[in-house]
Amino acid sequence: MVTHHHHKAFIGIASVVILVVGLYLGFYLASGLETVDLAIVNIGLTFTSLIMLLITGGLVLEVRDLLLDSKRRKK
Repeated sequence: MVTHHHHKAFIGIASVVILVVGLYLGFYLASGLETVDLAIVNIGLTFTSLIMLLITGGLVLEVRDLLLDSKRRKK
């Protein structure tokens, strides 16, 4: 049966995949823009990268908690 921890891990992985696809799509769409527009897109992509890092950090902490819980149960 899927536990709450697995659900959170799935959401984290899906979020990272969606954000990576969004970054590549944004880069592709921004390739034909002018300099001022590129500065705006750059700021948006920077915020997206920060959000992706926060989600990845949360996912790493969840995996760490899963591993620690499984080690405690074995003892």
